[in-house]
Formats: sequence, structure tokens, C-alpha cells
Amino acid sequence: MQKITAGVNKTTNKYHSAFKATKKFYCTQRIPTEGIDEFYNRFESVKDLVGLFNADIVDLTALLTIERTENPSATKETTMQKFLAVALVMGANKVKYESLWNKLENDLLVGQDTYPKTIGAATHLLTNWKPITPIRTTNNPNDRGNPNDRGRRGSEAPPVTFVGTEWAALVPLPANSDFSALAGFDSTRPTLAPYRKPPHNISAEIKCIKCKQEWHYATACPFIIAPALFQFDTNQSQTSHKPVNTTTSIERVPLPPVILKTPFRGS
Repeated sequence: MQKITAGVNKTTNKYHSAFKATKKFYCTQRIPTEGIDEFYNRFESVKDLVGLFNADIVDLTALLTIERTENPSATKETTMQKFLAVALVMGANKVKYESLWNKLENDLLVGQDTYPKTIGAATHLLTNWKPITPIRTTNNPNDRGNPNDRGRRGSEAPPVTFVGTEWAALVPLPANSDFSALAGFDSTRPTLAPYRKPPHNISAEIKCIKCKQEWHYATACPFIIAPALFQFDTNQSQTSHKPVNTTTSIERVPLPPVILKTPFRGS
């Protein structure tokens, strides 16, 4: 019945049908108005359709070999569960789950693999995930939003916040300046703290005004620093560029008087 619904008959090319079914699986995305249960049922349907055409969603040979080096009891089924769990999460709606994707990637930067390992765990994660509400700026002084946002220009960046996935990968600042546990650590320059996001190594001439360590900007500092312990100096530059003098006044030069000539009148 599923083959007939998919438009398959005796004259259909089996390779074309397998290709279309596999393509449909990888193109399956959650619709914003769709519930998680509905999305999961549709996800399972397109997955099963690939199997009806005797095709495989993914070749697990290499993945299974790697899994068994870490876990000798790993099977093809458990490996497929991990793959399908990631596929289900990445097929979710971007508007609601982009912050989840960012958190999962940030966790990998500090050596923590928090991706779900089963379809059930992926469904539970999508059902209970609370999206991060972005900070809203406003030019209206009467806005009842965050009082700290009132009067701020719309072009200015929102204040630094430690809530949400942007700071999920932060680690404590080591007392002995041992940065070897951080992603991007360069053993040839062990005194430099790497940038939190790839590419991790920026420049030794840059000094973070948040943690006072070299090699990264404050906006990508990898360390947990309480907001009360640092302030951004608006007069301090992250680079060695000299500030541009914008306060120089322009001397006004008086214009010459305008002489109005009497128009010629004929006799």
C-alpha cells in the first residue's frame, strides 16, 4: 500500500524509486505548526519507505567499526538508533530548535557529547526543549520590556548575558593558567588561551578585556567570569589601532556679502 501511495507500479524504475524515497527522508523537516508526535510519525513513515525499496538510509559499516572500538557490545541497531536520533533532531524546525543545535555543538567544544543516543531520547528532547528568547532592543522609552533596554539605540548590541546557549560552553578560569583542556590549545604557546569558537587560534596580540588573557576577543571568551567582575571599557580598543579624533571642530569661514544688482530697464 505504501508503494502504491508513493506512485510505484510495475513500470517504475526501482533505482529511481529508491533515490526518491532516500531523498525524501533527508529532506523531511518539521513544519512550524506540526506537533512533535506528528513530525515523528511522518519521520518514521519516510524511513520505512526507504526500506520498502530495499535501500539503506546510510551505510553503517564504518560507523559500526568505530563504535565497536569504543564499545565492543555495539550493534548495527544501536548504531542506527544514534544516527536516526541525530537526523530527527536536525530535522526539527530551525526557529524553535536552532538554540538546541548550537548547544549541542558548543558541548562538543568542551569534550561533552550530549546528542541523544536513541529515537526515544531525541523525541523527549524535542518535546521538552525550551527555546531561548532573544534580547529585544527598542527605541521606545515607554516600552514595558527590560528597563535596561530603554533608551538604547537600535543599532547598539544588546548587553552581555550569561543565559542561553551562547555561554553554554564556558569553563572555569584555571588558577594555574593551564589551558590544555580547551579546544584549540597550542602546545607550542601554552600561555595563550584559545578562542572559544573555531578557528580557535586568533592572534597573540589580542587581549581579552574580560578575563585579561591573550589570544581571543571578549565576545568569545571561553571562561566563566561573573558579570560583576568585569566591565567593558568603551574607550579601550581590542586592537592596537589608534582612535580616530572625531571631536575636532570646523572653523566657520564667513561668506562674502551678496551684492544685488538692479536689473536693466530699457528706455
